[in-house]
Amino acid sequence: MSAGFDATTLQRLVQVLETVWVFGFGPATRIYVAVGATDMRKGFEGLYGLVRDRLQCAPLSGHVFLFCNAQRNRLKLLLWDGSGLWVCAN
Repeated sequence: MSAGFDATTLQRLVQVLETVWVFGFGPATRIYVAVGATDMRKGFEGLYGLVRDRLQCAPLSGHVFLFCNAQRNRLKLLLWDGSGLWVCAN
């Protein structure tokens, strides 16, 4: 299974990343992309668990975590802004 993105998904990924920059994150903020398909029905708790268990990262670290579906035409972003978790979908 290829982990590559088609042109449309790559364009959406760029749009999501541009949205992330609107939030004003500093240069120390990392962006993690989960490899493989993610069930897009997952909400806060499900994505939190994937970050913790599959990516082995701290979901409340302030870093940005991106997930895509099997067809690679949908993206979800999870991030902690210091006061709560954000889930953004495109």
